[in-house]
Formats: sequence, C-alpha cells, structure tokens
Amino acid sequence: MGGKTVGIQFTDQSVRCAVLANKGSIHALQTIPIPEGMIVDGRIQHGEEVLRTLEPFLGSLGRISAIASMPNSRMYTMGIWCKSGLSEVQFQADLLQAVARRSPIETADAVISIEESARVNDYLLLDVYMAEREDTGHIQSALHVPKVDLTVIEMQALSNYRAILHFGSEIVALKDNELAVLLELDSDWPTISLFDYFGGLFFSRSIPLGAIRSANNAVKHDNRVDTVEMQLIESSIQRVVTHFRSLGYEIPRLYLAGDAGVIGPDQLSTLTSLSLNVFPVVERLSIPFVEQNEVLLYLTAIGAALRSRLTEKQSRRHNLLHPF
Repeated sequence: MGGKTVGIQFTDQSVRCAVLANKGSIHALQTIPIPEGMIVDGRIQHGEEVLRTLEPFLGSLGRISAIASMPNSRMYTMGIWCKSGLSEVQFQADLLQAVARRSPIETADAVISIEESARVNDYLLLDVYMAEREDTGHIQSALHVPKVDLTVIEMQALSNYRAILHFGSEIVALKDNELAVLLELDSDWPTISLFDYFGGLFFSRSIPLGAIRSANNAVKHDNRVDTVEMQLIESSIQRVVTHFRSLGYEIPRLYLAGDAGVIGPDQLSTLTSLSLNVFPVVERLSIPFVEQNEVLLYLTAIGAALRSRLTEKQSRRHNLLHPF
C-alpha cells in the first residue's frame, strides 16, 4: 500500500488512531473520546453516531488508507483439517460444514477468513478467523468518511504482535519449533495467543473476566487484576503452554501487553513458575517519537497501521473485508 495509513482501535471509551507517513514513520497519534454506550465490550452499537464523532479528525487527514483492528473478544479462531484434491464446490461445502460444527455463530451470519497453515499427506490444516457480519458492518459504517479508504479489518492480537516485533530491538527471533505467548490484559477480556516463527497466529483464547465479574456482582473501581483473577489467568496460560509443549513445541517467552495498571509488578512474579522469559511491553518496548506512557495506549493502532508495510501477498492474509 502506498501513501499515508491510519491504524484504528475501537475501545469502549475512545477510538485510538495512529497515522503513518509514506515511509512508515509515525505522523500523528490521536485519541477521540466516544459517548458512553456507543461501543460496548468492543462492539460498535451505533455506527452512524460513531462516524459523526470520528469524521472531523479522519476527514482532516485527506486521502488515506485505514486499517481497523477488531477486539479479540469479537473474533473466533479455529484450526480445521480438510482433505485436499477435492473440487472447489466440495471443498467449500466440507469446510463450511466443519466450521459450522464448531462455531458459536451461524456461518450465514459470519464473515470467515481462511488461510492454509500446513499440508500433511492428503490433508490441509486451515486457519479460520470468524467475526459476526454485523460487527464488521458497524466498523465499515463508522469509517465511511470521504477520502478514507478502509482496506483491512484484522484481529487485535495480530496488530499488537506486529508492533512488538517491529519495535522490539532486543527480541531474538524464534526458531522453527518455537512459539511465543502474547498475553493481552484488557480489563474484561484478557487474551492468550501463540505465534509461530513466521509471526503467524497459531492459537488464541480470551478469558471472560467481565462475565465472571458480572456473575459475582463484582464492582471494579480500577482495572487491576485481583488475586483470584490472576490465578485464573495464570492457570489458563499454564494449560495452554503445557498442552503445546507436550506436542513438541518450545515456548521460551511471553509478551505482556494491555492497559497500564491492569496487573501489578508484584503479580508478574507468579508467571516465572512457567519458565517463560516475560517481556513487559510497557517497560521494555520503545517506539520512536512516542512517549513511554503512551506505548500501550497506541500499540494496537500503530501495529494495525504497520500492516501497510507488508508485501501485497502478506497484506491479504486474514482480512475480514475480503472473507472466504
């Protein structure tokens, strides 16, 4: 993609934008407050109202490409094995049937992105990303601004990991049998993701802390994770890491990202029992021309915008604007 690009992250309180200049340098960062109730749990409720809020800033950018990052909690991912060598019609029918058996939403109501991950004998392993069609439609409505060309809707974990790799000068490349953990500590939907040495998303699972808090009638006065919640997060990481290590993968490190203050330094020590090298993004990631206290604030938006620096083939992967 040529020209300027704006990466966009939707949160319940605001929309965060990162504008990259033609050569990839950061041109501008902007947080736009959103009226209460317009976005709930990362889902846009009223696309046209959000559009009116965003239009003054986005309209001031002139002709620009936009890449939107969708919250992990609004996405569904799975791996599906399919037999190769089938006709296109039979392949699509078998694939949709397999997805329908495991999907929490009707395939007719979903946008589905599919990429080949591996080939073993006569079978293909396919990475499947899904989102509700209504959710992607609301994002398109919210960004329907003249001269703003929405080119990609992608998963938030992809945006964050891309930014971490791009700016993490001290990060050592993974080997072909290694996976890295990304723990995103959103206040209500922490997400555990695994990435392979190509930078591809290997596995992802969100932990519904918000639902647990609601069921327990818990009132949170800040975003910090309490002891019980931390135990749930740690046990979830333990199960994921143990499972994939049992399959022969090495998992040497964990990148810790999320809103500052969600997890305290005293709680970080509990993760060391997993024999993981913990990389706290807020402390160790440096982005040129970005204040350290704003790194986590704009990490997702910057990572989304960086997708514009990928090759044309890479930029087509897992784009919910061009589904299966």
